[in-house]
Order: sequence, then structure tokens, then C-alpha cells
Amino acid sequence: MNQIHLQSANGNLAAVFPSLVRLCLKQTARGDHERQMKILTRRHGLDGAPINTLEELGEVYDVSRQRISQLQVKAESRIRQLLEDSLKRRAWDICPSLRSAYADLKDDFAAAGPALSRSRFQSVVRKRFGNAVKGHWFSLFAQTLDYRQLAPSAKVPVAELSELWVPQGLAPQGSIDQVFRTLNALRKSPEGTPLTTLLAELRSAGHAYIDEPLLRVIISALPRLQITRSEQVRIRTECLTGASDQAWRVLKKHGKPLHRDEIARRVNALRVGRGQMDPCTTENIANQMCADPRFVCSGKSGFWGLKEWGTVSESTIVEAMEVALHAAGQPLTMNALIRATLRLRPDASPKSVKSYVGQRPEQFVRAGRGKVALAKWKIDLTDSTQRGKVRCSSDDFIAAVELVRDDREALPLKELIDGVAELTGQAEPTVRLRISDLKGIHIKDMSGQRGKRIHFTCNQIRAPEAAAPTKRQLIQSSIRSILSERPAKYRRKADLHEQVSRQIPCCRPTFYAYLREMNLDSKTFSQRGERA
Repeated sequence: MNQIHLQSANGNLAAVFPSLVRLCLKQTARGDHERQMKILTRRHGLDGAPINTLEELGEVYDVSRQRISQLQVKAESRIRQLLEDSLKRRAWDICPSLRSAYADLKDDFAAAGPALSRSRFQSVVRKRFGNAVKGHWFSLFAQTLDYRQLAPSAKVPVAELSELWVPQGLAPQGSIDQVFRTLNALRKSPEGTPLTTLLAELRSAGHAYIDEPLLRVIISALPRLQITRSEQVRIRTECLTGASDQAWRVLKKHGKPLHRDEIARRVNALRVGRGQMDPCTTENIANQMCADPRFVCSGKSGFWGLKEWGTVSESTIVEAMEVALHAAGQPLTMNALIRATLRLRPDASPKSVKSYVGQRPEQFVRAGRGKVALAKWKIDLTDSTQRGKVRCSSDDFIAAVELVRDDREALPLKELIDGVAELTGQAEPTVRLRISDLKGIHIKDMSGQRGKRIHFTCNQIRAPEAAAPTKRQLIQSSIRSILSERPAKYRRKADLHEQVSRQIPCCRPTFYAYLREMNLDSKTFSQRGERA
């Protein structure tokens, strides 16, 4: 006792625990203390000994596994009772500082939470005493503190279970086994199950001991499972065994159709990134999606979506182009056709629409400058090369520039002009002039090459600001306003000039020159005096 007392003068229970165990069994177990010590040594792997099962120790001592279990529980109970001062009267004792340290440590674990990993357990001990428990004495130390390792019974197989330690009276073993059985069933449902649904199923089965915190603790012990932000319990994507299940999870997370090459790239990043599976070919993933009713092909371009979305169009890009032209009822510019097609098929690319116009002459024809029509309309193409002006709003022009730009920071000016001219149907000089007026771009000479290169200085391209109206426009606008308010057939020009001059000062000759440009009817003014 004096030796233990000297070593534990500072109350360091973690440091003197091995000596305390040996002394306790020697003083309380009498002649049986050697067997109990050997059982604890082989059950917990103390002093580097191999860990044996109850059956193996039963064969060594020629007793049943139940008897070995009884001896183990009895020995562990003696150590706990010694620290709690609940043993029967004895001729020896330990110093009060160890009992005080034991009670304080139990309070620390109660505040740390209902479940502790091995590292978290040791950090609590280290914070209290300055050092952790020796590795091979850890499990016995944890059980002395009324903790046990969270694990199912031998009849409930569970793979990859993390080491978690929970209080002995947390829940009956039968309820914990049922939780593991329920969670094992999730391997067949990659969609997942709400946490509240799992909890309701367990309680309806008579396991009232299971509450939400305990269920979360058990789920956290299974590395294959996760709880999402929407409180769904599901298998981690990288742990799914089927490529189709992983493809379903990828599309579910992305929220819109993806090309099969992109799906294969993301699936293989999950499979190979964890080092668990071999990469899967694009053809294999596509074949599995074809055989799975959860997927739907969104066109010949190789894009796939989920059937549950209900908004994935099963029409091809060419069919979407035909629908867009039919809805317009007239030829469309390439820019308008692309925008209308993207509304029907958001996964289509502008380059695909442009290429189909040139590859399908039996379906699409050029009608007029930059316009596309259906071949079945049988439009007379003799005047299709007319040089008439093609109107294009600022928004449509900027949209065409963005389509040709395709998120690039810089590109040759000639490429941009040709692409925008093809999309809008405007002449190249007009396109060049309008591009130079845009805000958010900078045109530079190409180093070592002929031609110019356009650089986009900001993400958003803006149209040029409207120029201030000229004096001619202001005077003519004022004249129209006055004549519309007082539509008199006989009026002198001098009176009109006097009224306009009150708003916009101008001399009489200038006023008459601007008035003549408006080509007003001569009967608008009086026959006396000035005529139009």
C-alpha cells in the first residue's frame, strides 16, 4: 500500500492503473488472483499479449466460455468497486486522491458526450492527468469507467466498424443489434432513408431505448454511411458497389443532364480516388444506365438524366430545332434558333445547333442572310442572298458575342466577327463597328502575327451608352409635339418658330432648314406669309 500511495500521491490514476489492478486482484481474489489476472491479460492484450476469445480461454482452463466471462466480469467489477469505495471492509486501502481523480474523470467523460472514439477518450484522460493510458491497458481502463466498445453481437455481421466507446447502460444489446440490422438494409437503397423514418421504424418494432442521439452515434460508427444536410441516411457515393448507383448519385447531385463521358469521369474519380475499385469504361456505365429504369437518355448527343425529374426532354437536338422553327412560323437567325433550341434542350451546345444546320440539308436550309428555315417549307431561295438590312437588338447582339466567346478570355477578332455575323445575319462591317463600340473589351494587335486579338476585360459585356440627342433632333421633336397637341391646319411658321424658340433657342434660318427636312404638308401652314 505504501508503494501505491507514494506513486499516486498526485492522484495520477492513468499512471498507477497497472499497479492498482495487480494489487487489487492480489488482495481480493486470494488464491484465484493469478488466473483472473491471466484472463484479463489475454482478454485485453495486456503487456503485449495476444488477445484471445472466450472459447480459446475456456479450452486453456478446461471450463465453459460462460465461466471465463464470469471471471472476467468479476475481476473488472472488483477494480471498479475499489475506486468507488464500495468493496467490503478490508485490511488495506488506496489514497483518497485516486478516488477523487476517478470521480472527476467520470464527470469529464459525461460532459464529453455519449460516444467517444479512442483518440477522444485518451485526450480526455491526458487533459486530466497529463498523460494517456498505455495502449494495451486502454480497453480495461475504459471498462473500469463503465464504458464498453460499441459493437453488434456475433450474429450480426457489420463491416468496417469504427472504434467507439459508449456507457454500459446506454441501451440493451438487442436494440443496438436491431439498429445495425436496419442500417445494413440501406446497402440495397442508394437513394437513402430519412433519419426520422428509421427512428420511427425502430420504435414501432419495440425498441424504445433508441433515441435520435444514439441513432446518430451508431451511424457515425459506420464509415460507409453518412447523414446529409437534408437528414437523409445513405451510403457514401464512393462506397456504392454498382456503377449505375454511383451514376445516379452523380446526376442527383448535379441536378441536370450530363454527357455520358462527364458521368464516367466523375464516377471514376470516386471509384479510383478512394482506391477501392477499378475504373469503369464509358460504354459499361452507358450500358448499365440503359438497363436501369431510373435513367433516361435526353437525346442522341449522349446526355443522360433521371426519369424522376420529369422535365428531361427525350427529343433530340434536331427535333428541338424543328419545334423551334415551327413555333416561330418563319425563318430565324442562327442566334434566335440557338436560343429557342436551348429553351427546349438546355443541355445542347450552340456548336451542335450550328453543325446540324450544315449537316442536315434535307431538313434545314439557308433562307436570307443568316437565317435558317425548314426545307419542307419550300421557300424560294432565289432572293435568299438579298442585301437588305437585318435588324438585331443590342441584347441579341451581346448574346451572339457571348456564344462565340464561349467563356474564353481572348480570341482573334476575325473569328469573333465571322461567328457573330453568322449568328445575327448582319454584314461584317456592321458587326465590326458594333463590336468596337461594346464596353468591357479591348482590341490589341497580335504579336508576331497579322490581325488583331480581342481581350475581354470583364465578365459582363455591356452595350454602348446612348448618345445625347443633337440640336436638330431636339427641334424636330419639339415641332412634332406641338403639332400633335394642336393639329391646326392653318398656322404661320413664324408663330411655330416663336413657340419652339422658347424651349430651344435657335435662329430663324436654322429652324426653317430643319423644318424643311421634315417634309410636312404645305397645307399645314397658312397661305398668307410663308409657305412650306
